[in-house]
Amino acid sequence: MIYLIPALVALGALGLGWALLRFGMGAAAAVLALALTGAGGWLIYRMQMASEGWDALGCGIGLMLGGLPALVGLGVGALIGLARRHKAEAAAERS
Repeated sequence: MIYLIPALVALGALGLGWALLRFGMGAAAAVLALALTGAGGWLIYRMQMASEGWDALGCGIGLMLGGLPALVGLGVGALIGLARRHKAEAAAERS
C-alpha cells in the first residue's frame, strides 16, 4: 500500500500533465505546478512548526505520499506531452 498510493498519484498527475501540454494548456499546467509547490511548501512549514509527535509525521507523510509524487508526475507528463505536441506539429508540417 505504501508504494501504491504514490504510484497512483504520480501516474494520475503524469496523465494530467500530458493532457494539458499535449492540447496546449501550458498555463493551466504551470498554475497546477505552482499550486503543488505551494502545498509542498506549506507542508514543510507545518512540519517545522509542529510540536514533537504525530503532527510533523503526518505532514511528512502527506508530502512524501502526495505532494512530491504529484509534482514529479506532472513534470514528466508535461515533458512527454510537449514532446508529443512538437512531434505532431512537425508531422503536420511535412504532409
